[in-house]
Amino acid sequence: RFGFITTWKMVGGFPWTPSEGFTKTRIGEPKIDLNETYSIGGNPVGWSLYTSPNATGLIDFASAIGQEDQVCGFAFSKISVESPGEAKIKVGSDDGIRVWVNEQPVLEKNVDRGSGIDQDQAPILLQAGENRILIQVTQGGGGWNAFVRLTKVDGSPLKFSPLD
Repeated sequence: RFGFITTWKMVGGFPWTPSEGFTKTRIGEPKIDLNETYSIGGNPVGWSLYTSPNATGLIDFASAIGQEDQVCGFAFSKISVESPGEAKIKVGSDDGIRVWVNEQPVLEKNVDRGSGIDQDQAPILLQAGENRILIQVTQGGGGWNAFVRLTKVDGSPLKFSPLD
């Protein structure tokens, strides 16, 4: 798996503009409730399960949430590791991305770009057992997706188990 996270719960697209970047809170992030529903344009929207069909773990917001412009969406996953320790989270995004691990902010890039694997990375500290990963991805126009993978500090894939 090369450390890619492939199973997510997703919600969006919340109205967003490039000038606001990541200044607004939309779902109570980084503390979230997967049973919560949100109002977008007067319509209730809840979390839905998404499993990447792609070997690289591509998280396709457009197919999971719907192709829209000037919006943002969230993806949440839980993983388990046997031992606590340092690791790296490596992401790519189209467009901007913000990342929390265990409700701690670890990375933020307010950019307009196409995605690629490992565009950005940040050191993280994982605890033994359950770890929570939340990402927010912005969408100006065009493609809307992301990649997320976990590696050991040396860059080799990190062994983990996905949790429901």
